Amino acid sequence: MIGEDHMKDIPANTVLIIGASQGLGLQWVKYYKGCNHIVIATTKNIDAAIELKGLLTGSDDKILKLDVTNTDSVISAMNHIQNAPDIIIYNAGVKGYTKCPDFKATLLNAQLVNNGISSRDEGREVAFQVNAYGFDRVISVLKDKILMKPKVAVAYISTGVANISQNISGGYPHYRQSKAAGDAYVRGWDIDLCQETMLDSRPRIFSIIPGLINTGMGTDIEGAADPIKRVADMAAVIEHVKITGDTHGIWKYDGTKHVQYELPVIIRG
Repeated sequence: MIGEDHMKDIPANTVLIIGASQGLGLQWVKYYKGCNHIVIATTKNIDAAIELKGLLTGSDDKILKLDVTNTDSVISAMNHIQNAPDIIIYNAGVKGYTKCPDFKATLLNAQLVNNGISSRDEGREVAFQVNAYGFDRVISVLKDKILMKPKVAVAYISTGVANISQNISGGYPHYRQSKAAGDAYVRGWDIDLCQETMLDSRPRIFSIIPGLINTGMGTDIEGAADPIKRVADMAAVIEHVKITGDTHGIWKYDGTKHVQYELPVIIRG
């Protein structure tokens, strides 16, 4: 278990939170602002992000318009960031299907309802564009800045249902598959950027699983955790990985590993 008591002693960081206007993303903003960090937050619709704008009151805070499915939008937003943040949290995520109370959503019946029109293809496309390809776009654009700052921590908010070996129930169509692809991009970037910088100062790019939280997909579900407490737990894990460089697995919010990876060849020496 990784404790969070030390977090109050961490010097002020700059934190980039991608997908910050609602749900878990907004909780990340509240947490890091409560710790007096500088926050750069992104959203697709700045005008609608009333609560987010009310939180970003620091002179160095920023709110950027960003659509992770659009390369030009990613480039434009990231051009407003001069130096790599100390911490980057990729929180953007979508289900890729519309839940129906009458049946369990599976790959057999998955539909995304948008403006009254149901489409399986649209659900699959948006899930992969946001949950997987969006992460790849962001890191691809930021990679040079990330390599210039030692030990940048990049946390991809994953999910337990992305673990293929533990899929014994089905369901979560497109969300499950796209998040697994997102984890694969995370692992790839973590290893490949090792080859471009000194090992001790290499970026820490890893996935973390928040578990069931009483916000977003977990709203009002029995047993769902308090969002701000769960974010604090994950922030402690991020700081632990930032210090130790242990990106070799998918972390859980409680400081344990959900999946353990073998050490990359370049790190084994």
